Amino acid sequence: MKLITSFSPSRLPSQLNALETWKQHDFDIEAIQCCGEIYALDIVPNITWVEPNTWWSKKTPSIVDLIDVSEPALLVNSDIEIRTFNPASWQPESNVLKIGLRTDYNTNHKQVNKYGIDVFLLLPEMKEHLRNPLWALGIPGWDYWLVWKLHKVGYRIQSITDGIFHGDHKEQWEVTDHQRCLKLLEFEFNQSVESISNGLLDLTDRRYLSNRRLKP
Repeated sequence: MKLITSFSPSRLPSQLNALETWKQHDFDIEAIQCCGEIYALDIVPNITWVEPNTWWSKKTPSIVDLIDVSEPALLVNSDIEIRTFNPASWQPESNVLKIGLRTDYNTNHKQVNKYGIDVFLLLPEMKEHLRNPLWALGIPGWDYWLVWKLHKVGYRIQSITDGIFHGDHKEQWEVTDHQRCLKLLEFEFNQSVESISNGLLDLTDRRYLSNRRLKP
């Protein structure tokens, strides 16, 4: 199966660790990188170069560039470890968005993350619904937008948690990025971010989880 990601110049050791877990499953790995990010040449050979989305505080590819697939493919955040992978669970199904929910961990604790979504099984027909060029990989709320958009046009959401892990780390984005995300979500869906968040918790059966961050 094809796996699509985009590597960041920060926290490279965590991304390289994730990459090693992907290689265990023989994924066809493709990186979508912004022009000029030559560090990626030392990570994977298969790279597609795109113009960066400049609306946010950091240079990152637009979602429309990442989802332009001609066959089913996994879209995975670059620091997400896939320690086990059951191909049967990730078989494409018509009108179904399969998503992976991560387990955060540090040296002392681990717990399923209550809010984030980090793995997506993309189908070619999904891209007609995901055309907003402002959304970019990794920014606050991009995962909410992608899932909620497909849910609103009738896709069934199926959550998978097995084998998906993420080393806990500090927030990487500016306050202004979070503020823009909130406005974008509320404008596009004409509903509050709280109602979207609660809807996603219900769709992924995560209301019961603690929202506390891991502590060392």
